[in-house]
Amino acid sequence: MGATDKFRLSCKSSMCSDTDSIPPNSVLPSFHTGRFLETLTAAALALPGIAWHEPVQAKDDQFTVQGSHLREQGRDAVGAWNATPLKVDTLQAQGWITLGENIDLGIRATQDTWSGATPVATAPSSARSNRPVQTGLPGQLITVGASPMVTGRVLVDHQLRPLAVDAMTGQVTGLLDQPVHTYSSASPETRRQLDLDLRTRSNTDVHQVGLGLSQERDYASGTVRGSHSWSLGEDQQTTFTAALQFTHQRVNATLDHDATPYLNTTAWRNSIRSNGSYSVLQEQRNDTGASLGIVQVMNATSVLQANIGVINQQGYLSNPYKAVSALFIDPVALSHSSGPVPANLQALMEKRPSHRRQWQFGLQWLRYIENTDAALRLNWHHSRDNWAVRSHSLEGQWAQPFSDGWQITPRLRYYTQTAAQFYTPWLVSRQAYRSVAFGGDGQPIVTSFNPALLPTHYSSDTRLAGFGNLSFGLGVSRQLGKGVHWYAGLDWTHQSGKLKAGGGGLGSFADLRWMVAYMGLTVRLDDPLDARHNNPSDKPAHHTSLDAHSHTHTHTHTHTDVAMPPGVHFGHWMEPGQWRMGHQMQVVHQGPRLLNAGGASISDTQLQAQGCGSIPCLQRPESMRMNMHMLEFMTGISEQLNIMVMSHYMDMAMSSRRIGSSIATLEQPQIHEGRHETGGLGDTHIYAVVKGSSSLQSLNTWAVGLSAPTGASGLRMRRTHQVDPPLVDYSMQLGSGTWDLLVASTWSWTHGPWGWGAQIHGAQRLQSSNAQGYALGNTLQLNAWVTRQIIPSLTLTGRWQHTRQGAIQGKYADVKVTTSPTDNPINYGGRLNQLGLGAVYKISSGIWQGSEFHLEWMQPLRNTYNGVQLEHRTGLALGWAYHF
Repeated sequence: MGATDKFRLSCKSSMCSDTDSIPPNSVLPSFHTGRFLETLTAAALALPGIAWHEPVQAKDDQFTVQGSHLREQGRDAVGAWNATPLKVDTLQAQGWITLGENIDLGIRATQDTWSGATPVATAPSSARSNRPVQTGLPGQLITVGASPMVTGRVLVDHQLRPLAVDAMTGQVTGLLDQPVHTYSSASPETRRQLDLDLRTRSNTDVHQVGLGLSQERDYASGTVRGSHSWSLGEDQQTTFTAALQFTHQRVNATLDHDATPYLNTTAWRNSIRSNGSYSVLQEQRNDTGASLGIVQVMNATSVLQANIGVINQQGYLSNPYKAVSALFIDPVALSHSSGPVPANLQALMEKRPSHRRQWQFGLQWLRYIENTDAALRLNWHHSRDNWAVRSHSLEGQWAQPFSDGWQITPRLRYYTQTAAQFYTPWLVSRQAYRSVAFGGDGQPIVTSFNPALLPTHYSSDTRLAGFGNLSFGLGVSRQLGKGVHWYAGLDWTHQSGKLKAGGGGLGSFADLRWMVAYMGLTVRLDDPLDARHNNPSDKPAHHTSLDAHSHTHTHTHTHTDVAMPPGVHFGHWMEPGQWRMGHQMQVVHQGPRLLNAGGASISDTQLQAQGCGSIPCLQRPESMRMNMHMLEFMTGISEQLNIMVMSHYMDMAMSSRRIGSSIATLEQPQIHEGRHETGGLGDTHIYAVVKGSSSLQSLNTWAVGLSAPTGASGLRMRRTHQVDPPLVDYSMQLGSGTWDLLVASTWSWTHGPWGWGAQIHGAQRLQSSNAQGYALGNTLQLNAWVTRQIIPSLTLTGRWQHTRQGAIQGKYADVKVTTSPTDNPINYGGRLNQLGLGAVYKISSGIWQGSEFHLEWMQPLRNTYNGVQLEHRTGLALGWAYHF
């Protein structure tokens, strides 16, 4: 037995196994979230995808599903009243599948949704760049938000330092040159990424090639990569890995139509195209990288890793959504005044160099501590580039196993970096921004500023400044059975200029704190089957199902091994000690036809008269798409009781257009033509499932549960027309915002290869309204189905579903104007009939034993809508479930 094998057997901590196929392009990730945090805080990563697309972690026949939530907690938003913190919800699934004796396929799918306020520029605090937005009668004004202002007038002294001015008297009161972020909000946006890797193995060598694709509304990238690993010595104690990667990225950024009139785009005027009423910046870039890594097994209890890499970036490296404040000071006024001098505050699109070469170095030591059966991980990472950014990170983790499969992993990390050579809070230029002179003919001649008098490159993005951060994390995990591993944790990070090594960091205006919560489940299919299944007896399990919303889910067999339709939820039955986990993705489309209560299509003229109540509609929805991921966990508590938890992760997109010549005004600002998105964690359902009656041919279950309002019900669009943003459509919110009672009953029968059954379930809102002033209508759903087993592993299913959804009660408390039928609560609910055709494929032997794959196609039949709604179209559900 080689030293590598001895090390893995002696160390029982899950951290020890991470030495398998280490990606050479960076140090090993910290426990489950370290790579995410490192990516977030790395210097100058201003656009998604700048960092390398990494290969899927190499584990044989292993699948992992993880969800995480990041939330900023501590920005110093001076003047930005009630600025919504940045939030990121991420869902990731990855795994390896053995295709042959020495060939494996790696797959990773990632989806994240971002929303909240972010800095667009930095300005002197005397510029009051976050102006209060107030409403109410004279003398009774209430501050309800903040409006970012990127232009204005600032007084400076003869050393060109900003001065404070009393708002009442207009008198100068002293210096006020403290930087302040200028904030702007953004509608939620979703990014999707897919990575595929193919690996071939021999006794001493591993070859791997892969590609990655990342797509969001304004950005796309494609990656190709390859690596070769080879081991030396009879015991293969030394392993080298060389890797190459190329990424092409395209930027297609729609500039903020509110900011464009005030934003100077001179630096990028050749890259900006007009697209109707919008300006779009179109650019591209290429990244090429290479790396070399070595993993050395020192002895049976320690491993040392080292790597070096270089990334060469060429093309558009700026951020199209970042600006730099510039104080233009007329030299004539400066020379003729002995007192304060007015400076013209303007905003310029940032301009970074078009080339960056970054070197990366890493060391890691992994040590098994025999006395405590623990694992210690220490690593150091350093990078430097031709922008003068130098970074160091030190990280330590201690993984301590306990009895019953539990493990606790505390983590501590320190990061520091120097500033890029072109970083500046703001620019000061001794020239007039715009001057007017009169020619000999008396006509005015307007002269703009000379860009040649500005620095060649400039950015006020604080991610390029000097700062440090300190992170602490705590992870907990439990082995649910051989090959099934659950984990969760929290990470807290504080970032500040004061934490920069050697001092000289940013001021407190850029201090930031954030928190990351994560949870995931890993299934390793190549563990012994008798060890992986906690209950190896041949005792069969009942399975039926149900759902409190009209969404589909996963199932398996009854006593006679007849599968249930994929869209029938919450009726599975697990014997004591048995577990079931499942993941399903459902895709639903609506539109483009807009129908009235009678099911007839309506024109724009009819919509204006019928869809928005007492005032004409100003916009028309054209399509809506919803992708919903459902994660199910179910376990048997006793012979009569099961517990089930189901979480939802959703992303939705809606497209709309203006009707006729309608124009948004300050009184009617809620027009958002084009496409808008939402996404993130939905509501969480918790059920107690009780067995009613059962036999070899039948099963009856009753389920009672609660829906916890973990999904957001107050998401807003981006601000527009200098008015704080309106709430998104009711159907685009991620949750109900109320606690809901869920009740269901399921009956199923089997006879030979045939099966049939029925189910009734409903959702009752337990609150009259949520925090936004409304409550979704109650739901009642009926299902009837028939199944036919074709071969032992394949069953076809047919299902009829009838859903009654009540209209929304109440309405958004702060919506004064209804511009679209989706803003009107009476245009929700109705009666929906669907026909579902599906297939369930179960695997009963081999390493995939206990797995089930299923799909279902849903076709709408005759439907009756409340008010005016987009027509429901076909839906598709794809899923996988695993029983152990």
